Amino acid sequence: MDNKYQEKLNAANKQMQNAQYLLDHTYKLANDPKVLMSVLIKVNEAYSLAIASLIYRDKDVKLISNFHDSEKSRMDLFTRKCVKRYSFEKQDVSTINELKEIIEDHKNSSVEFSRKKELVICDSKFKFKKVSIDTVKKFMDAAKSFVYKIEKIIQLNTFKS
Repeated sequence: MDNKYQEKLNAANKQMQNAQYLLDHTYKLANDPKVLMSVLIKVNEAYSLAIASLIYRDKDVKLISNFHDSEKSRMDLFTRKCVKRYSFEKQDVSTINELKEIIEDHKNSSVEFSRKKELVICDSKFKFKKVSIDTVKKFMDAAKSFVYKIEKIIQLNTFKS
């Protein structure tokens, strides 16, 4: 199975393992809320790779024609074609978008600081977003089930061919 979509799926699972390790070991050892952002970045990468895996798989089985290969175009294809086809929840898409928004706010933040085991991200208008261990666990759980669902979709395809 040297398919591009299988490679992407394996990479997504690896990113989830890395995120879990960061959460279970590095965060507990360092006890620094800034580690939580690293976990969220890994989870976001896992989402991106899982979506890429599904898009490449659909292209392989000719459900999708050629497309511009960028993260934005894959996400657009996913929302337009795959969400309905594979019965993904609207919540999945909104969770992915919420995660991307947190990461983007973090990149563009003028101020961030740790307070009460939370990372507080502040934008230029001083609107706050808090990232806590509970927030990260919520994203981790959602991403695990998302990657698992894509894995099952791809496995079903391999049994048919």
